[in-house]
Amino acid sequence: MIADIIHDFEAHLSNGNVYLIEVEMGWEDENSEPGHGTINYDVFLIANSAAQAHYIANTMYPDALSYAYSEDPIDEFTYVSRRNRSLLQKI
Repeated sequence: MIADIIHDFEAHLSNGNVYLIEVEMGWEDENSEPGHGTINYDVFLIANSAAQAHYIANTMYPDALSYAYSEDPIDEFTYVSRRNRSLLQKI
């Protein structure tokens, strides 16, 4: 079976359907005091709007301490600078 349409992450990125959600999670290890450690994650979500991306992030990480996001989708340069530097070769 051969797919009729192949729509990968790069296609979503170039079409403006990828949003960056910065998620702050609590983190503890055996050497830190309880409740004092945090770790930040960059979550790249394919969504139709920023509100939908925020909803997905809330669903995926219900115990997060905070969420930060922009109303605008990210562009290829933002993605490359924050995540995947191999795309610089294609641009």
